[in-house]
Amino acid sequence: MSHRRNTDAAVILFGDRVTESELKVDTGYARIFVNPADEDWLSDMCAPLHIELIHP
Repeated sequence: MSHRRNTDAAVILFGDRVTESELKVDTGYARIFVNPADEDWLSDMCAPLHIELIHP
């Protein structure tokens, strides 16, 4: 955990100890940022952190 924000936990996966078959994609959480709704979601998530998205 971060010493600044110790409410969140991080998970570290070591490639020599985790096989691909042990992982799966959570399709309910996935985002496609070319989709305007998903891009808005990302922008909303970044705003409180004072991160500005710059579009190409």
